[in-house]
Amino acid sequence: MKLRLFSLLLVLVLMLSACADSGSDRRRKDDDDDREDYTWDVNRDEDVAEEPAAPMVVQTILFQREYADDKEYATITALDADGETVWQLQTQQYDVAQLDSVTEIGMWEDRFYYAEGGKIVALNRETGEMLWENEDFSGYPAGKDACLILDDGTIVATGFFSPDLAVVDKDGETLKYLATFDEDIFWPYEVKMEDGMVVITFEHGPDESEEFKLTVDPETWEVAE
Repeated sequence: MKLRLFSLLLVLVLMLSACADSGSDRRRKDDDDDREDYTWDVNRDEDVAEEPAAPMVVQTILFQREYADDKEYATITALDADGETVWQLQTQQYDVAQLDSVTEIGMWEDRFYYAEGGKIVALNRETGEMLWENEDFSGYPAGKDACLILDDGTIVATGFFSPDLAVVDKDGETLKYLATFDEDIFWPYEVKMEDGMVVITFEHGPDESEEFKLTVDPETWEVAE
């Protein structure tokens, strides 16, 4: 009888020990699973460094006005750092007249601006692809010095006969168009920034003056007092 009781107690002890080991294994597995889940969460939320923007291949854009058979046009050539041609194109041809039909405006970030045939045009700097045309300008450009590119890519341009002020944003939208400030003010030839204001210089002003300057507020595009 004692032997049978002892045997039963031994079996009971072994069963309890097995259960304890099994529970311990499950806890270790659960802990491992939790650690795996936690590690996965950390990796998932980890900030990934962004790749730096690739440098622009085109370093210089040449704008060459040319004439052939009483026609005027421009050849635009994009060059890399080694002076090798990346792309090249020609504008449309226009009848040679008193005023130039094509003029360079300049390069800004990823695009290149110029004027031709009464339009302001934006090209992709890297490919030469046309991004947009703005036909509101409509005049003969007064030359590169009579155009200005602001820090945000906005173009301020003037026409020799008209307009006295054309403002086009980097996406080709007209922000301001003014044919003339005054009938006694004409022939603009320079546009530049001075102390945060746009200054337009004309060859002719009131009272037969040979030079006249107007200061325009770039916030409102109105003549500053």
